[in-house]
Amino acid sequence: MNQTVYLSRYSPTANGESNDFEALHRCFSAACEGDTVVVEPGTYLVDSARSIPLCSHLRVVADGAVFRFPRSLGDCEHRMMFLGEDISHLNWQGGCFEGYVYNPLSAINAWEPSACTKGICVLGSEKGGVSDIRISGVTSNGVAGSAITVYGWTDEQSRRVPAKNIDVVNCNLTNTGKFMWDYGYLWQRIVFPEYHTAEEISNAYRYMPPSLISGEISFSASGEILVDHMPEGIKGEASTVSFFGQVPAELKRGNCYFIVEERAAGEHATMIRIAEQPMGDAIRFSSNPKGACRLFRNLFTVHHNLYAPAGCGTGKGPLDLSVCDNVHVSGCRMNASGDSMHIHRSHNVVFTGNQITGSRMGAFFIAQFCKNVAICGNTVLGTNGSRVLSIEKSTEDITVTGNTFTGGGRGCWINQPYNLIMTDNIFRQNTNKCTPRPDVGRMTPNSGSYERYPEIYFTTWEENATYGAVIMRSNIIESTPYCSAAVAFHDGGKNLIFESNILLGQNREVYVGKKCEMPHMSGNIGVERVIDTIGVERFDQ
Repeated sequence: MNQTVYLSRYSPTANGESNDFEALHRCFSAACEGDTVVVEPGTYLVDSARSIPLCSHLRVVADGAVFRFPRSLGDCEHRMMFLGEDISHLNWQGGCFEGYVYNPLSAINAWEPSACTKGICVLGSEKGGVSDIRISGVTSNGVAGSAITVYGWTDEQSRRVPAKNIDVVNCNLTNTGKFMWDYGYLWQRIVFPEYHTAEEISNAYRYMPPSLISGEISFSASGEILVDHMPEGIKGEASTVSFFGQVPAELKRGNCYFIVEERAAGEHATMIRIAEQPMGDAIRFSSNPKGACRLFRNLFTVHHNLYAPAGCGTGKGPLDLSVCDNVHVSGCRMNASGDSMHIHRSHNVVFTGNQITGSRMGAFFIAQFCKNVAICGNTVLGTNGSRVLSIEKSTEDITVTGNTFTGGGRGCWINQPYNLIMTDNIFRQNTNKCTPRPDVGRMTPNSGSYERYPEIYFTTWEENATYGAVIMRSNIIESTPYCSAAVAFHDGGKNLIFESNILLGQNREVYVGKKCEMPHMSGNIGVERVIDTIGVERFDQ
């Protein structure tokens, strides 16, 4: 016989100060399939590395309840508050999850950047069984991970056992998601300290892995550079360095240089020679700078991979759905201390009528091998995070219609799509990271100058791959003054239509790669010219 289980029967304090984990654990453990759990209004401190179990065929009513993570996570920085494994028919209504996600603008933080805390988690296995998950009316604030996580199962061979029939509606997830530094954030504050506060610089040194920074350096006229405690190279990554501090006249601070010779020169010293190009001629130096000089090695790691704090765990965004089929997300509001949402390797997805009101990094992500996706009637505010829209890695059969994308940092990235329709959208000033101001833009080791991106750009991720068909029709695209192009079709494009679009702003060029079919172009307003060479400064392609 189905029953209603009330949390109040398990004597929680509900005062937000005493730990109510045991009361919640006993309550949810007592619930059986077909039961309803009622969590009465109150504030529940949940302090445990263990999770509260969720079972199949369960209804949870938590309107007015606040579930609060502790200010101190101790040695257990990774926590999942509620967890169901291989469950079906979960209906969760209401409740608020609160935490203390790291804020780099605050002098005092309760949690480290590496904290990873999650609210409601439903995980599938190879055995399958995750289906019919409906989550509505949930709110969150300060959670350092996803408030809502649903994962099916996949392996390295891309075999899928999807979670099926996932509905997320009318949720308000603010300042939530795994904290992310952003590409080049730590690097820039160390290499160009004159643009940043003493606190920002100190913070950058604190969280930059010391193994990537050398000791002091001296230069000789013969081109030999003597490096104390040279960082080790990373397998598979080019042998690159950039210098900071006092550099010789022949070098540009922050620029990328290539190691062309390297050998031991003592117990802790290494001799290197560098060039401006791989296998190029070694640079010689007319003088040794008087002040201290150091270098970063492994620039792709330093500038790109350190977007995520060391040890921060898996998952991104306040909403994190992976390997899910038949997904419906509507009426939700989200903003994040990292990425604002992630839908990954999922099929039959409808994302409609949502608001993304800010993002420290990527605002909107449909990522990796998604199929049959409709993105309709959403408003996405990037707040100069990273890409305002990402459709990544061979997503196919996708429509993007009637949305507004504004204020992003690195444009809109569409990576090797198959059958994509983008119609009646507004794309407004989404390359703010190109702005040549240190408080807005981002510099790059490619040249030590500011990044440059197109407002919308199509690329491939496989060598000699193709993408298409693509229809871009009746969109308004307004560029920032510093973007590299309004729209860029990189090599590999086939069956492309670009018609009846309106281009605004100072840069109204359309780039078409030399190995890309020329798009069918008609009825566009404001296209300045079509070009086959583009000035792009980016390090994280």
